[in-house]
Amino acid sequence: MSKSNWLPLIIGGAVLIVLAFIGGRMLYFGSGTGTYTPPERELLPANIEAAAVPPKLEAADNPEVSRGAVVVDYSHENALYIEELNVLLSKVVSRGFSYEVVTPEEAEVVSLVDRLSYAKALVLPLPRIDYTPEEITAIEQYVDRGGRVLIIGDPTRTIVVESLNSIAGSFGIIYANDYLYSLESNDNNYRNVVYTNFNDSVITDGIGDNDKVIFYASGSVSAPGHEIIMGDDTVFSSTSESSGAKASAALTTNDQVLALGDLTFFTQPHDMTESNGILINNIANFLTSGNRTFELRDFPYFLNTEVNIVFDDTKVFNSQFEDAVKLKEYLEATERTVEFTDEIGDSRDIIYISRFDKADAVQDYLDEANIVLLEPEDVEEEVAEESGSALTLSTVSSLEGEEGDEEKFVQGRIQIEGVGELEQGGATLFYLHQEEDQNVLIILSNDAETNADAFGLLFDNKINECVVNATIAVCQTVDPEQRLAPSVRSNRIDKILVVSDNDGRARESGQTSLVQYTEVLSAAYSVEDWVTSTDGSPELAELQEYDAVIWTTGDYWDDSISEADMETLQQYITAGGNLVLSGSSIAFDWDHTDFMPNILHADYLTVGEQTDIEVSMSEHPLAKDFEPGAVFTFTESLSEENSDIDVVNYTSDARVIFRRGPDSEYDGAPTVIAYEDDRSKIAYFAFPLYRLQSGPRAVLIDNAIDWFTRSPLDLPAEIDYQPFEIDDSGGGSGDEAPPEDGGEGEEAPPEDGGEGDEGDTGDEGGEGEDSPPEDGDEGDGGDNGDEGSDDGSDDGGEGGEEGESGP
Repeated sequence: MSKSNWLPLIIGGAVLIVLAFIGGRMLYFGSGTGTYTPPERELLPANIEAAAVPPKLEAADNPEVSRGAVVVDYSHENALYIEELNVLLSKVVSRGFSYEVVTPEEAEVVSLVDRLSYAKALVLPLPRIDYTPEEITAIEQYVDRGGRVLIIGDPTRTIVVESLNSIAGSFGIIYANDYLYSLESNDNNYRNVVYTNFNDSVITDGIGDNDKVIFYASGSVSAPGHEIIMGDDTVFSSTSESSGAKASAALTTNDQVLALGDLTFFTQPHDMTESNGILINNIANFLTSGNRTFELRDFPYFLNTEVNIVFDDTKVFNSQFEDAVKLKEYLEATERTVEFTDEIGDSRDIIYISRFDKADAVQDYLDEANIVLLEPEDVEEEVAEESGSALTLSTVSSLEGEEGDEEKFVQGRIQIEGVGELEQGGATLFYLHQEEDQNVLIILSNDAETNADAFGLLFDNKINECVVNATIAVCQTVDPEQRLAPSVRSNRIDKILVVSDNDGRARESGQTSLVQYTEVLSAAYSVEDWVTSTDGSPELAELQEYDAVIWTTGDYWDDSISEADMETLQQYITAGGNLVLSGSSIAFDWDHTDFMPNILHADYLTVGEQTDIEVSMSEHPLAKDFEPGAVFTFTESLSEENSDIDVVNYTSDARVIFRRGPDSEYDGAPTVIAYEDDRSKIAYFAFPLYRLQSGPRAVLIDNAIDWFTRSPLDLPAEIDYQPFEIDDSGGGSGDEAPPEDGGEGEEAPPEDGGEGDEGDTGDEGGEGEDSPPEDGDEGDGGDNGDEGSDDGSDDGGEGGEEGESGP
């Protein structure tokens, strides 16, 4: 059979097989007329609320518009994109504020610290580099002046908790290295904690007991007593199993520093969940509503955007026209609107420019600041009253003097409470008066030249070089006669700084006398101590915060005062100040330098053992309540090494108040030297103060402080200067006559070169200024001849052992 005959049979067979399969299926399952019907089941109602996300709430925001700048730190490798703060910053802008983001590049041009001079609020988000000591100090001072700070952490970021705490810790806040979670009070994730516990504060204002705030993986914040947003008992820390009120936000430091543990709630859409929007509005209000105070050194940032420059005297305006135009242009470059006017209004900030004798329009402001402008006749009357009860020594503050002195030296005085009197001549007074809605800057000078120089200080941002306090500066630039700036020496003593300089080479068991100074002074004054080995060297500005400075080196030697500290002390005295210097080796360390004649007003001679001191000038305030010629024996040195003490001379412009006593080597050499002029007062104790017995030591310290409050004495007459000299025998000749017959008097010399029973003999041992010794060739080398024999050879004092007898 051919293949073509088989094909129909194959196809037919296949069809039969398919039909058989279908028929069998129909017979097994049925013909298809019926369908499967599942059993009926009751449908449960859907729980829509359980699956719903928190509502998106657009918080009503009715901001109060003001002015200012918020600075955002972005220079510490901060762990965020700055755009994540857009919601918060947009609300800051809606309140009339601007904001500045300080990147590392911008910080090199204007540092974060410098921007604090004008910032009203500071935001520190997620730093990963520790803040430097300089930055921490500047931020602390900024907060002290009313600035507000927002610190933000977030455990979901790569953050360094130590960096957060480097600044937060300064305000009593500690961030933990954890995250908070709740298995019950959460928003669909155990780390998205729902908070319902709020303490009353400006940050939680408007958030009630039934409201909720959601943080998205917040870290815990510790600030005992200052927590404002806390979890309930279901909230735990990832590092602790204990439950409790774990806080995610705290507000400390007089409600000026806010710490948050979460960043995410600031971002969209989380900013609109529950009451998060209200919280963000409150934070924006917090940043823009502070009452930050400015200092004079912050010029021009304390000025608002509209400023009037006031000249109420045509002559003053004409003489200062060019400078006034420069000032106007300078302020306009800082985006301020400036106008000239001739009267002080109350709607705009004011810069008032005039002369000392034409300041009637601002007298009320000056009175409020206790600033008194004394004209020459006022100064003369005041000095006359002071000198009426004075000793025979007159004061240099008197205007009486050589012809022309009044015009050359003083045109009047500026009397400032708590500071003293400063010269008007060549000076410009700046005073900043601040009210809630207005700032008034008063600029007074004695002539156009000094006022022009003062404008230069403003333009060059150098007014801080002559500030007296936060709101007052008295600036005097160098005039053709090279006069110094007015002294800032205080004649009222309240605060005293005692600097214990122990950076030099210490003798074994050496002391600086810090304890002895503070023990005496603490009873009547506010005393702070400064130890150089731990606190470093004080800066000039730090010294000038005090009414008097005591710098004591005690037994320390070999750079007992460092070169940097020496320069600071010279600057302190140049500016004007009250200073006590004491120590055994200061002169040795700084011999042949300007520090000796200009600060110590002494000259180094040698070293020698010292066991006592003797009153030399009992009429001087430093020797008040001491008997003339009284001798005080030293206590034993605490140092176990040989403690030779400087032997010094004094300069012709100083006075010797105490000398080395009769039992000391080089007896009669100056040991307490006083210098005073209208700028400064300096007392130099050329020995460790702790060696003086407690009774006379307390009187001497009290006398020094009392002396600082008195008007300065005239400089000594050059003709009266009789320096101490060392003779070949190791003794010396002074400028005072020795006491007669061993007594304590200073007036009469020994007659005919007496044998020295109990008293100094010869021309080497005297101290008096009034008359030289007569026929004093019988001295025994400057010894006191204490119970000596006729030839002065027995017990002739430690200073004169080499020269046993006179001719």
